[in-house]
Amino acid sequence: NENDTVFSFEGPLICEMACFCFDVLIRYLRNLNPPDRSHLPQCSTPLFVSWRSTNKQLRGCIGTFKPDNFHSDLTYYAVASAVYDTRFPPIQYSEISNLVCSVSVLVCFE
Repeated sequence: NENDTVFSFEGPLICEMACFCFDVLIRYLRNLNPPDRSHLPQCSTPLFVSWRSTNKQLRGCIGTFKPDNFHSDLTYYAVASAVYDTRFPPIQYSEISNLVCSVSVLVCFE
């Protein structure tokens, strides 16, 4: 669509998205409201959120191939991948310092 804004999903924005996912997960595990997400891009794109332990073992990965609201999807999949990926036990608050988060944004996806 000609009116869609194009975002560069690299460098600082990728780091910011991973930090945002940590913030979302910590707040979820402590029963707090989700963080403000107004600083994130307003777009529709497929994405996946992955959690790995510092020894590179996968702890969760869930996302969607359907382009939808990036703000709400990033918030939702940050928690879903950490807590609801049935291949793994839910991530606990005590594990946070031993985790790495990655966000895969599928651009030009068909």
